[in-house]
Order: sequence, then C-alpha cells, then structure tokens
Amino acid sequence: MTSLFEMPSVRARASAFLFFCSAVLLSHVMSPATAYANAHCFCKLGPPSSPIHDFGEIATYNTQIGHDSACSALCISRADSYMSSAANKTAACNASHGASIVTYSAVGTKSYQPGKTYACPINSAPQPSIFLFGTTPAVARSIDVNGVGVNLVGGSPVISVPISTPFTTFTLNDYLSSHVQSWTYDATLYRDNVRVDHLSGKSPAFFRGSVLAQFTGQPNAYVHGHNWKIEWHYFGPNFSNGNVTFHIQ
Repeated sequence: MTSLFEMPSVRARASAFLFFCSAVLLSHVMSPATAYANAHCFCKLGPPSSPIHDFGEIATYNTQIGHDSACSALCISRADSYMSSAANKTAACNASHGASIVTYSAVGTKSYQPGKTYACPINSAPQPSIFLFGTTPAVARSIDVNGVGVNLVGGSPVISVPISTPFTTFTLNDYLSSHVQSWTYDATLYRDNVRVDHLSGKSPAFFRGSVLAQFTGQPNAYVHGHNWKIEWHYFGPNFSNGNVTFHIQ
C-alpha cells in the first residue's frame, strides 16, 4: 500500500517547500541584517569646479543623510588650519586675485554648499621696478630672489624661495669697470622663455661702480613651479654679456 508522502503530488509539494525554506535560510546567512552605503565628506577651498585647494575626503558616514552640518564644520576647521599659515593665505589670495575665498563641502553625491568666507587684503600692489647706477656696494655680479642667491655658474639650479609678501622680487646687482663713455645697460626677466619685464638705462660718463636692476614684483602664484631667466647686456669695457636660468619650486 502506498503511503501519503510517497504519492507523487505530495512529494513534489514537499520538495518545493523544503527548497523555499533552504533558500530563505541561506539568504539570511549570506546577507547582513542591515546594509549601509558609505558617504564621504568632501571639502574644497574656492569654487568647486576650480578649487584653490582640494582637501579631498575628510570624513566618512554610513549614509549621506543628516551629516551636512557636521561635514561643513569639519571643512571649515580644515580650511582654518590651512589659512592660518601666512604663506598659504598669501598664495590663496593671489590665486583668487584678491577676491574673497569660500569653503565648500558636500556629503556623498549631494551638491557642494558654501561655508565660511575668508577675506583677502585689498589694495595689494606689486613693488615697482628700480634701476639705479652707483647706489649699491656691488663689486661683482649677483642675482637674488626674495633674498635667496642664484648660482650664476652652476647651470640651471633649482631654488626654494620664501613667501613673505604677496609678490616675489628679482634683483640683479652688477659691477661696471671704469670707463669714459656713457653706455646703455639692459636687464631682462623671462618666465618660461617669455619676457615679462625689461629694464634699461644709461650709465653716467666717467663712471665706475655698481648698477642695480630690481624687476617689478611678480605674484607668488605666478612664480613658483616655473623656469626663470635673467639676461644682462652692456657695451662697456671688460663687461661680459650673459644670462642665467633657474627653476623656482
């Protein structure tokens, strides 16, 4: 006599029920009870599309909902620390051309929202050029950038220049041997082989002594990371025309 369980229809329904129960149990074992998608807090100083400084991901949350204020506060704290450096603030204000700078933060895929505003000094102007004969104690040729000397015989040196003002000063001191005739001295400043400033003047007759050529101050953000060249030319006796190229990092 065939039992009830051995009947084909009953066996099929029982097998289907056991398969369903096994699938449910397996899904609970393999999947966590609760799943979260991480959301990062992003922070930028300046316009999001072209930031002056990008701090990147500064925090991570389990969700992008409800963390806007916390992310903004963290972004402002990070920007405060960055802007507390005089060099960083000067470079940032140069990059913004003197306009105010705003922090922007965003959580996950949300749009960037403005935070704190930093004011830049106004009426900031570069130091004008200076060209003088006989007023400096030069006895040989020398070049310095913000007080840092440039090696005139070592090829193309790399120099580090301190940032103390919004602008960088390039100075050439030279020495002219005794001569009767008045000659024209030319000094030229190049950035990446493009002329940015040219100074020229005639020496006095019966002159012997120094000449100072200080070029117009250049914005710091325009200076660093570029190749520079200073060129000099004079027709006087015992004078050697030439130039020197260097990189400011």
